[in-house]
Amino acid sequence: MFSGTGDAVYLNRHYYKPYRAIADDLTLSRQANGQAVRAGEEAGSLAALIIPEQAHEDTPACRLDVLTGPVQSACLVTDDYLAAANFASDRRVCAFTRTRCEEVVVYAGATVVANGDTVRVDVPLNSGSACLLAETHSLRVDGDTRIDSTPDGGIFVTNTGTDGLAFEITSGEDAARHRSVDAGETIRIG
Repeated sequence: MFSGTGDAVYLNRHYYKPYRAIADDLTLSRQANGQAVRAGEEAGSLAALIIPEQAHEDTPACRLDVLTGPVQSACLVTDDYLAAANFASDRRVCAFTRTRCEEVVVYAGATVVANGDTVRVDVPLNSGSACLLAETHSLRVDGDTRIDSTPDGGIFVTNTGTDGLAFEITSGEDAARHRSVDAGETIRIG
């Protein structure tokens, strides 16, 4: 599974019967026309999800989302995991954004801010480092919220709106439980 700025081109050139071998070419994110690129400019993008030992017929059901982040960073989300990288020369909190879905996903060690139609995931990263964060919970939230998840499992939900906030824990510990939090208040759920 992949996502990129160009087209995918697959060409099966040869089949060698005696050896049961195939010689082929797979080009991902192929750009149709040449383009001039200056040093430091992006020529294109490519994100790929490789799942060793998974049956190929199961792959189309998988999810691969590319989140928007700061320059010199990357963030990919797939089923149950978030992978983030900081290619900059300094330690920073990388803020990755996406369009808000029905459920807000919480990742161990990250802060998730759901505001209007946008979700932002804040991930602290050292220079030149990457991390893989596991999904701990999903919440169906009606309103604006900030969810802080500590690496040891603590989850704190803050109502950043002006009215009461109702939410349902849809996966993880206490799944199917309904909770509420007053405006400006914070509660612990994990």
